[in-house]
Order: sequence, then structure tokens, then C-alpha cells
Amino acid sequence: MRPFLAAVVLAWLSVPIAEADDKPTSPAPKLSRLTPANDSRLAKAKGVQPQKIGVLTYYPNNGGGYTFIQEKYIIFYALPYVPTSCEGQEVSLMAILVRDVSTIGTSKMAFGGQTVYRSAMLFTPQGPSCREDIPIAKWSRDAPDGRFRLTIMAEDNETRLKLKSIVPVLEHAEHAR
Repeated sequence: MRPFLAAVVLAWLSVPIAEADDKPTSPAPKLSRLTPANDSRLAKAKGVQPQKIGVLTYYPNNGGGYTFIQEKYIIFYALPYVPTSCEGQEVSLMAILVRDVSTIGTSKMAFGGQTVYRSAMLFTPQGPSCREDIPIAKWSRDAPDGRFRLTIMAEDNETRLKLKSIVPVLEHAEHAR
């Protein structure tokens, strides 16, 4: 028994041990593949030029808010609408899931507020079934003459930093006056 045990220990010790990785344990969100051409509300309003703020480029959009782009993809977008939900399908490895999907509602935010959304696609065997507009922050105030406040619902640090960087844009927007 001792020679067998010694062989097992020796084999175990000879297995290379993986080095610790400095990357965060939770995966960073993937960039949305949504482009301004996919949704007319997010397209650039006529006569405006995109501007740079940190690593993002932004412009006023047709929906009454702002579209924020990194490289050529939309990272998130602010629109003056309250989020709502609808039924959507998503395919996992084992089953087709039917669940409520976050989307942009038709009701305007109170007192000139904005909801900041991020996009994700739900997939079925036939391809993408619907886009999910995930609310990740709200720019709102409690009264018409109150101060605006950014409430962030996103959990990853990179998105939180990018959301904090857009506060000057939202503060100087027409709806904030």
C-alpha cells in the first residue's frame, strides 16, 4: 500500500499548479452590439455633432435623451421614459426560458428625469428574439425645483465609473433646467 500511496502523492505534486489570475472574478459586461441604426430613438438628432467625455462619445438622440458610444457600439443610452417589461424568450443550453424582459416604456419620467439603459439580446433557435433594455441608472428628482440625482443600479465597477462620468452631460441637458 505504501508504494501506491507514494506514487499517488508524487504524481499529485508533479501536476503544475495554476497561478492566480489578477482578473476580477465576475465577468465584465460585453459591449452591446446595438448600433444607432438599430433603433431610431437612439439615432443622432439632426444638426448635432458627437462630443467626447472620457472614453465615451455622446450625442443628443431622437428619443429626447443621449446615446453614449465606445468605439462604434452603444454602451448605454438615456431616454426620458420609465422602464416597463414584456414577455420574451431566451434559449439556454437546456431549455427555452420565457421570462419578463425589461424594455423602454411609453410613460415619461417625472420632472424631466431620464432612465439610463443598457441593451442585451435574447436568443431563440431562430436567432435573436428581442432586445432587452436593462435599466442601469436613473437621473431623477423628487420635485420640479429639486436637485437631480444619479441612482446607479449597475453592479460592475467599470459601468459605474462610466455612468458617473456622464453626470456633467445630464446636468447641462435641456431637461435639467
